[in-house]
Amino acid sequence: MNSSSRELRQPYSRFIPLWRILPVLLFIATTACTPDNKASKVFSGYVTADWLYVSATNAGKITQVMVKPGDHVTAGQPLVALDDTAEQYLEQRAEAEEQANESTYHDLVKGARPEEIAAIEAEIEEAKAKLKFEKSQKVRWQKLVDQGLAPKEMLDEITQRLKVASAHLKALQAKRKVAELGARDDQQAAALARVKAAKFSKLLAQWQRSERTLKSPEDARVEEVFYYPGEVVGAGTPVLALLSEKRIKVRFYIPEKQRANFHI
Repeated sequence: MNSSSRELRQPYSRFIPLWRILPVLLFIATTACTPDNKASKVFSGYVTADWLYVSATNAGKITQVMVKPGDHVTAGQPLVALDDTAEQYLEQRAEAEEQANESTYHDLVKGARPEEIAAIEAEIEEAKAKLKFEKSQKVRWQKLVDQGLAPKEMLDEITQRLKVASAHLKALQAKRKVAELGARDDQQAAALARVKAAKFSKLLAQWQRSERTLKSPEDARVEEVFYYPGEVVGAGTPVLALLSEKRIKVRFYIPEKQRANFHI
């Protein structure tokens, strides 16, 4: 929410209620009426008011004005609502991107699905059974070769099949470990960074949407409304003007000879 203040010096342009400045005027008159003060009891001056102009950070169409001139508002109270259709779409898209990136990250961290791991385990059991069979074959053929009832070449072939079965089992066991580990660290880090980026996009979209409601920055009185529902305002264009009591000032001039009679 942007705001700016401007000093108002034209008393005919805006009316400042007398009750707001009466205590100050009474103080001036009382101070001037001291026994030692024989000079003039009337001092020239004027009332100034620093207005607070409320405007939007981005251009848009006004959909609702919740206050009217003369209303007293408190800090944080909604004053004007602008169309936020585009901001709603941006927020919904940011939420969808956040969910998609989180799902991708969790999938990379978890590794293979349970069904895939179960399939690998089945292959491992099959490889173990084959290795066990090859070992028993080697023991049987080893006895036959030692007794001279079988050629040594047959034993060599069985020994080779045993090595292949053993290597296949180790490969499957390693494959299962990899499946449990999930994606590589760099892939997981990249996915996590995308999740964080999506979260920041969502926060930005939420902030942009919140800016479509103009709120009062402090306790004040609504002095004037410049735009109404259906009108389009540009970024930084004042929509209404506020005035708080602490922004009203009385300025008067004291002759040099009488200045010593006044104290802050």
